[in-house]
Amino acid sequence: MSNAAFETVQREALREERRRLARSRRYLQAALGQPSSDWAANVALFQACVNYLDVATKRLVASDISLARQLKKVLPPERKDDIAFTDELDARLTERLEELAGLVAATAKMARSGPEGLEAFRAAVDYFFNAPSTKRSRPSHSMPPLIEAYGNAAFWDNAQADAEACGSEIEAFKVIEQRKWPALDEIVAAMERESKGGG
Repeated sequence: MSNAAFETVQREALREERRRLARSRRYLQAALGQPSSDWAANVALFQACVNYLDVATKRLVASDISLARQLKKVLPPERKDDIAFTDELDARLTERLEELAGLVAATAKMARSGPEGLEAFRAAVDYFFNAPSTKRSRPSHSMPPLIEAYGNAAFWDNAQADAEACGSEIEAFKVIEQRKWPALDEIVAAMERESKGGG
C-alpha cells in the first residue's frame, strides 16, 4: 500500500473509532444519569462500555505513542518545539493508560460492591473523561502536518507495521449495542442535540 493510501485508510479508521468512542461515552454518561432499580442490567452495560473504552483507548494510545516516537526520530534538530511536543505527547499518553487502568479497576470494584458503589464509579468515570492527560499544550492531531512534512520511507514502513499489529474494537462496541436499553438511544440523541445547541 502506498503511503498516501495508507494515510487515507488510517484517517478514516480513526474517524470511525472516534465516533464509536464518543457514542460509548454518551451511553455511559446517559445510563449513569438515569435512576433504575435494575442493577444487573445497569452493571452489564457499564462493564460493556468500560471494556470497549479499555480496548479502544489502549489501541489508539499505542498508535499515537508509536507515531510520536517515530516522528521524533525524523524531526530535524532545529525543530525544538516540535520535538518537545512529541515528548509531551508520549508522556501524556502514557499517563492516559494509567488513568484508564484506574477506570477499569473502579468498574470491577463497582460490580462487586453493588448499587452502593455507584457514586464512586460515577466519580471514576467523570475523572477519566476530565483527567490531567486530556489537558495538553497541543492535541494529538497536531501530528499529521509534521508527518506529512518529515515522514520518510523508514517512518512509513514502521507506521504501517504498527498499524497492522492493531486489533479491531468493533466486536467490543457491538456488546454495548446488545446491552443498552431502547430508551437510551433517545436520551443520547437528546444529549447530542443539546451539545450542538439544538435544544
